[in-house]
Amino acid sequence: SENKSRLRKIKSRFEWELRLQNFITLIKEDKRMEAMEYARKFMTDLVPQSAKSSELGAAMALLVFQPTTHVGAYKALFRHD
Repeated sequence: SENKSRLRKIKSRFEWELRLQNFITLIKEDKRMEAMEYARKFMTDLVPQSAKSSELGAAMALLVFQPTTHVGAYKALFRHD
């Protein structure tokens, strides 16, 4: 809890990046329902303010793509981990 508040004070993206990586892993394991629940529980409050809609939107769009997609932005996110 102490570290979490410190990270938020310095506007660190660390927790967002970690949660995004876990979300992507769930999708790769074809656990899309779990990924949606995970996003609701952990990710919506963590989205970096500077890119709130675009980063969360891109992450949610991964739910409709396969990890083998050739669509540039989503292919890059699947390689994120």
